[in-house]
Amino acid sequence: MTVVTDKASRLLLKVEAKQQSAVHENVAHLLPCHIDFDGQAPVNEYFTVEQDEACKENAVAYLRGRELCGTELALPQGYQGYLVQSSSTKPEPDAMSTKREQGSDDEEEELVPTSLAASHIFDKVFYWEQDLQPQLSKDKWYRGIQEWTVFAEKLAD
Repeated sequence: MTVVTDKASRLLLKVEAKQQSAVHENVAHLLPCHIDFDGQAPVNEYFTVEQDEACKENAVAYLRGRELCGTELALPQGYQGYLVQSSSTKPEPDAMSTKREQGSDDEEEELVPTSLAASHIFDKVFYWEQDLQPQLSKDKWYRGIQEWTVFAEKLAD
């Protein structure tokens, strides 16, 4: 379980596995497109990763008939990614307006703890480009992972 609190030790975020046996290990995929769908899909049936000479030492896959070249990236040592879903409820709007009407002096809105349940864990990410070799040095996601892990380590010290 991961817990994030603010300076006043108020709970802001809690990530916990639904059940340890229910958390599946997977690989995340960064695709060069936007998919406007957030439900479950039989991805393993239609999206298979293979090695191919056209993509040299990298992997190849096809998405809706288009060739993708990809490279597998391991997350830095000691890091894991989680696919999570929110399991908390938002405050009722009536309760917030009643508090304001009663003359509350609090200018900050009260923070509502968010609890997230992890359904999948990953420690590898496939980065994909369409019809060309992935160029990690130019990719904002890859640079973001590298910069964030360095930043997080500095905060932890």
